[in-house]
Amino acid sequence: MSRLSLLSCLLVLCSLVHGASADEFLAPAEQDFSRVLPPPSADASPAGLADLDTLLHLQEERTPAQSARAVRIAAQGHWTFGQAVYGDWFTAQNLPRTAAILDELDREESHAVQGLKGVFHRPRPYDRDGRIVPAVSKPNDGASYPSGHVTGATVWAAILGAAFPEDVPALQAQVRETMWGRQLGGVHFPSDTEAGALLGREIARRMLASPAMPKALEDIRAEMAPFRRKAAVPATPTPAPTP
Repeated sequence: MSRLSLLSCLLVLCSLVHGASADEFLAPAEQDFSRVLPPPSADASPAGLADLDTLLHLQEERTPAQSARAVRIAAQGHWTFGQAVYGDWFTAQNLPRTAAILDELDREESHAVQGLKGVFHRPRPYDRDGRIVPAVSKPNDGASYPSGHVTGATVWAAILGAAFPEDVPALQAQVRETMWGRQLGGVHFPSDTEAGALLGREIARRMLASPAMPKALEDIRAEMAPFRRKAAVPATPTPAPTP
């Protein structure tokens, strides 16, 4: 049995052991992503050399402000991702139902990402070439392809964008910021981030086709609506002092 076929079997088995929940968006038959991504380019190939050259150039030109951006992205979760679009009210305390949905999205996409990282085993940039000095803490796992940060950001953007289509441009801008931050940080090659975006789009497509998703989107809209309305109301201007 090939490694990809074995991965497919393991994903289905894990899903059966886990059991279905009210907010489970990927049925066992939808959890095999082994054919979504091509293998990463070989290090000595033109594409592999371009990946490395890009990171070396970014590192040479990296400013303190860019390093700070990379550190912020390295710590990113679904709340900080959303706060960049919606504001400080986008929290688990304000949105408990949305929190449960986002937690399940994270669980399912992380399962897919880690499975594919285990198949491809692409070393992190700093493990491939000692000239790469990360601007962020080294991730716990040593596998670079695909980018989990970008996969997650792409899924969040797709689901929140399905709930609020008018927010799609701002959400997609945050996905691009995530891709850029992982490259600036020196922990992902450009092709890792592209693969993360590709995987995230496919995960989101399957999730959005789930029977559980319409209710989840309805719940997100209902819970976020009061905060969105309040945020959209212009602040009352302070009266000018009487001369």
